[in-house]
Amino acid sequence: MGKSVDFSKYTYRNFVDSGAQTEVHNFIQSALDVSKNAVLSSQNQAISWDESGLKLRKWKNDQNHEEGYEDDQLALINNNIVFTDDGFKTVKMAIGRFEDETRGPCFGIVAPNIVGTLLAGENLRIQTKNEEGKPIAFQVDETGAKLCNAEFNIFANGNQLSLNPDIGIAMGKEPVYTKTENGVEIKKENASFYVNIETGDAYFKGVIQAEDYLDEHGTSMIETLKGETHYRFQPEYLNLKGLTIKDNSGATTFKIDQNGHVTMQGDITINNGAPNGTFISGTNIYAPMIESPKMIWYQDDGSKLGEMRQTSGDDGVNKNTVLLGILSEKGITLQAEDGGMSFGASKGIWFTNNIHMKDGAHIYTHLTNANGDELTLTAYLGGISGEINLLKNAVKSLQEQISN
Repeated sequence: MGKSVDFSKYTYRNFVDSGAQTEVHNFIQSALDVSKNAVLSSQNQAISWDESGLKLRKWKNDQNHEEGYEDDQLALINNNIVFTDDGFKTVKMAIGRFEDETRGPCFGIVAPNIVGTLLAGENLRIQTKNEEGKPIAFQVDETGAKLCNAEFNIFANGNQLSLNPDIGIAMGKEPVYTKTENGVEIKKENASFYVNIETGDAYFKGVIQAEDYLDEHGTSMIETLKGETHYRFQPEYLNLKGLTIKDNSGATTFKIDQNGHVTMQGDITINNGAPNGTFISGTNIYAPMIESPKMIWYQDDGSKLGEMRQTSGDDGVNKNTVLLGILSEKGITLQAEDGGMSFGASKGIWFTNNIHMKDGAHIYTHLTNANGDELTLTAYLGGISGEINLLKNAVKSLQEQISN
């Protein structure tokens, strides 16, 4: 057995680096073995007992006591066991009763090192200094546990959980932060979660899952619709102030700004179960039915071409009503590539101005005279251009002109 033990081996850093789980136990066992060997091999002991108490010392030279005692000594009085390593110029350890400035007289052990397998008590205070000389204190008392001017870190399997008053809470792969000239900085590439202690902002690298989300007033922002089993945010909390969707390349495919303007790259298909739904692609709209109180057409240069809207007018019997109006800035062309065009109206078709027809045009119309007799008018303008003013009171005259 040896006669000394190396306490520096058993620092926390060495314990972490070694990965051993029994370093403290080994130290205790080594220290006790050294003490046992010292007792078993002890000699030249000088024991004195008088009114000043009991003193245990060792002669420097058993053959010449005039050389005095070694510096390591022990003194026992009525309420103290005191140890020294310089002949009682100073005291290195004391067991018994002593005075504390804050607690007053108390019993205890005062020593630079206390090693054991169990440390039990009602209060605990550990104090040291950091690299900058600021005091660091860990205290456990009736009010709870406190760690002052320090960070608290848990390490395991290459991971780190840190409580740091400079940055907040952080966890992830070790190290989750670094110390620079500007202070402590989070290593975002290592941290899977952290909360900024000043702003309260939180960063998550994974998925957030919760049963409920509350607003600043403690009101739930989640609702469950009838017939559904999943939760969704209530609409009044979805104030996005804009929405942007990007594809895998990073290009914006859909965007709504805070003013409601929509920009989209792609097509829109609206089906709702129908075999022929609505499809919007580029400048084209395909739909089985379009409903609108007003439609406006523009030319490619952006100038207005015309519009279709509701208007007021005569229904053919001198009665004002709401009509479907088509207004063109320049004119309207109706052309059938194959076949003809049919106009049908229960109260007739009327024109406010003349009808101009090109050569080869045919007119077929059915009119009724004042007696209620039905008249058929057929007009063929072959080889000439002419204008026919259709008036109900001139049907007979018009037939004679065409026959001639």
